[in-house]
Amino acid sequence: GLKLLHDNSHPKAAYDSAAREFALYSIPKTDREDFVADFVAWTRRTTGPPVMQLNGPKSNLAQLCAEKLEENLDATFCFSRSNGTDDPGRFFTTLADQLATHNRSYAKILDGKIRHNRALVSKSLRVQFDELIAAPVGGLLAEELDLGPRKVIIVEGIDECASVHARCEILCIILKSASALPFRWAIFSRIDSQLETLLKEKGVALEPCWKVCHSVPNIPIGEGEPLFRVEMIRHEGWIAVRWTLAKRDPKIVTGTALFFFQPLK
Repeated sequence: GLKLLHDNSHPKAAYDSAAREFALYSIPKTDREDFVADFVAWTRRTTGPPVMQLNGPKSNLAQLCAEKLEENLDATFCFSRSNGTDDPGRFFTTLADQLATHNRSYAKILDGKIRHNRALVSKSLRVQFDELIAAPVGGLLAEELDLGPRKVIIVEGIDECASVHARCEILCIILKSASALPFRWAIFSRIDSQLETLLKEKGVALEPCWKVCHSVPNIPIGEGEPLFRVEMIRHEGWIAVRWTLAKRDPKIVTGTALFFFQPLK
């Protein structure tokens, strides 16, 4: 069962995969890690919104956060068209595959479910999530079994997911499950107006705790490209960050918006 799951996952989507290692050379780097410490503190809270979306220019910030979390990191998925990890049908199978490596009890339940129904790995996003993640984890919680310290899931570059409708469905699934499962979800993405429109149609309002700017242009990456600088902003107890370019250019407006979601009812 677990082998079938792995065969239908995206190993290259993990933050520490070999494919990801070389891809990072072409991603703009942040030159401050101040935000990372506050991000780690947020992941360890037991109260407050369990889902965070950080919108801004593409950078290595998600990578820095993943590397810092170490033993508290449960799973990662880095969407990338260039790496071929943009298939939404392998998103939840990949997360489940990684979760299984960290928890034997979960892996045992998951293996049994897939052996019983091998088609689970190719079902709809909703069915995959319910059967491969929510049901096994919920069963462990009901038995009051220890899930260990790993409770954080990082999703990077969801704007590169092949289908905007799949992006919307993934976010809605995560939000609806947030209050029932013990995970903290961190979603890093560039501004995605199509996604925002679809979410609003479904009644999901993107209300930022702080919005620095409304849009961020796509900045071409090339040799000599200036580094991004990260600046933290605190507002009413929440944390937001702002990207600026180390080399000033009046034609470029940079910024970000940090969203904290309450679970959907």
